[in-house]
Amino acid sequence: MLSYYRFDGWVKTALGPAVAGAQIYLLNQPASVVPPLPVPRTTPVPFIPGPQVQLYSDAGLTPITQPILTDGLGHYDAYVLPGLYTLAVYYNGTLQTFYTDQTIGNVGSSGGSSILLETNGS
Repeated sequence: MLSYYRFDGWVKTALGPAVAGAQIYLLNQPASVVPPLPVPRTTPVPFIPGPQVQLYSDAGLTPITQPILTDGLGHYDAYVLPGLYTLAVYYNGTLQTFYTDQTIGNVGSSGGSSILLETNGS
């Protein structure tokens, strides 16, 4: 049986108030978060960040689509399989910030190897 992990967070302005309606994308790596530059005198093509991962509203039963929208308190949450992801935050369709190498579910960049800590042989 697969284990799904919850991730959540908040989006706030630099001064502290919550940002309602921000769009949150969780992406596989390497991720594309910045739209390509349009060719001069052409209509820009709508940009969607990717590659997107499948998200769930619960522990793997009810799939949801991206983006996740923040609520009135700037909060977002979803469930996903363990992995190493990029989290991108957009507001009004414009990239505000992104975070690479976000570990969800005890998976790190070293492939999930465990370490053993010992003190005086115990």
